[in-house]
Amino acid sequence: MALLPTRITSVSEKPANLSLEIPLYTSPHFDLSPEITTISSSSSPWGTSLEAGSYDHSPPERPLVPTSSTDWEARKEVIGELYMNQNLILNDVMKIMLSRHKFKATARMYKGQFAKWKWSKYNKSGSSNSSTGNAISRSKSRSATRRRGSSLPSKPTPPIPQKRSIDTTDCLQRLKNNNCPQGTDISEEFHMDLGFCTLLLFENSDAYDMEAALSAYSAYISSWSQLETPWKPPPGRRSTSWSSSSCLAYPSSSSLDQQSILQNVRLALGHFSSSRPASGGAVLRRAFLQVELAISDATRDIEAIWDCCLAVPQLALTTGWTDILVIFTRFLHRLTAIKLLGHPIAAVASHLFRLSCKTHDLLQQHEPDPQPANCTGTPAPTTPLDFYIPSAWRLWIDLVTTHRGRTDPATIHLRRGYVILQPTTTTTTTTLLADFRLCITESLAHRGAARTTARILGLERLLGRMYLPLFTAEATRRAEGLLAGLVEGIEQERKREDTTKGEGEGGYVERYMFFSVYHFLATVADFKGEVERAEGYRRRSMEGPRDLFWLQTAETLDGFLRGVGRVEEAERLGRERGVVRLEAGGEEEGEDEEMVDGG
Repeated sequence: MALLPTRITSVSEKPANLSLEIPLYTSPHFDLSPEITTISSSSSPWGTSLEAGSYDHSPPERPLVPTSSTDWEARKEVIGELYMNQNLILNDVMKIMLSRHKFKATARMYKGQFAKWKWSKYNKSGSSNSSTGNAISRSKSRSATRRRGSSLPSKPTPPIPQKRSIDTTDCLQRLKNNNCPQGTDISEEFHMDLGFCTLLLFENSDAYDMEAALSAYSAYISSWSQLETPWKPPPGRRSTSWSSSSCLAYPSSSSLDQQSILQNVRLALGHFSSSRPASGGAVLRRAFLQVELAISDATRDIEAIWDCCLAVPQLALTTGWTDILVIFTRFLHRLTAIKLLGHPIAAVASHLFRLSCKTHDLLQQHEPDPQPANCTGTPAPTTPLDFYIPSAWRLWIDLVTTHRGRTDPATIHLRRGYVILQPTTTTTTTTLLADFRLCITESLAHRGAARTTARILGLERLLGRMYLPLFTAEATRRAEGLLAGLVEGIEQERKREDTTKGEGEGGYVERYMFFSVYHFLATVADFKGEVERAEGYRRRSMEGPRDLFWLQTAETLDGFLRGVGRVEEAERLGRERGVVRLEAGGEEEGEDEEMVDGG
């Protein structure tokens, strides 16, 4: 760079031995050596005299304060050598740049420029490249990088765990091995620990979806179980029991309106199995409309939530219609994402949709080739829904038991379905029967016979709606076996006691158990299409004194018969009810309705 002349005000001010051209600035030369120029102590008229030939006579230089990126780029190599390669701290770099290179900047200015150059000296896991300005990845500890020249060995950085791909079947099998053991007491068996899949939470997306769905589901179940009579339908909708097989083949519009979502999905699957896709599609669309109405309703019908989040997935899995389940859960997921964004049901629907898709894909991949009649194919793979469904059952029972007690009618109702539709032990069934008797006894002491009958009969209506559509051949055999054993025990008890005594505590309990068992046997016979056998069971259930208990149970049967189209049988029972009411002194109709509705 050419020498720049300084400006002189007048010639008289100039010393005699001083040239008119005094070099003030030179081209930047960066000397990184630690040596410093020696200055002589000899005096001079100008103050300090330098050794001959060491420096030109010039006034002291003012340090350069960077004002643009060009100033920084001209010194990038020098700063990088000091700060990155020699590993000096920032304060030392600032002192050297000021003393040697007349470059003055604050620490904040340096750090801002380091960020622009993407330099990160501390916690670096590899060597830096200051010339190109590449970013240096960070480590976990600031003390990982030591100064150059330190004799202490640096601590090795632990390797970063790599992401693994884990097979779904292996994870689910591990989860199966951790399930609660059989043969335990019902309070232990029904205890639901939401941490049961914590080990799989980050190993597999299916395990995450299961735990997330159950966690969101639990929030809704807890709020529902704290109601006084949570099983009662919302105002304007009346429950009816599940219809017979004749209604399954030729459903009318009115009967479809009275069916639950689960019942209509079961009807649709029946049409699909019988090669009637048009009828099945029409019924399935009606079920979708019911889902939309239930989701839009401010009361959030709990029966609809039960159907959508537990019953329909179990029905599709046991019948093999997982492709219909994918359609159903996709509709539920999209609907709740629009209308219930942020609601727990929207979270359940989202995770359940992914579980359904994974289950369908696994079963489709496993679909075996046709096997000879004497050969057995490989068993179906374990799917995510195989673990979600029993876990959801236990979640329902555990939360309702926590909020209402193990002998509450709602808890007993859920446990009755569990022992039939899920594999259980003899101990579980025995404990359920003991708690059922205790439930009736406690309710008698607090509410009296009439109110007790009304509350429990309200749940008897739900047996057909909630459980019968889920019946398989195995579940039907299990139910008939359990009920047959109960009938035998009750008959022996009735022979030992006086069956003509009034509604005392012991007589009432046995009488209600007698009605409940035969009523459920009749409902199962209706489900199988055995009409005459069902009528015989119903007549047997109505045996006993014609009193208020008989009137309340007759009212329940009347509603059931009219709901399934048995108008003639309902009329006969209605005429008999009128005679009994007259003999009892003509009780008010409104009072009977209040008792039957379960206040």
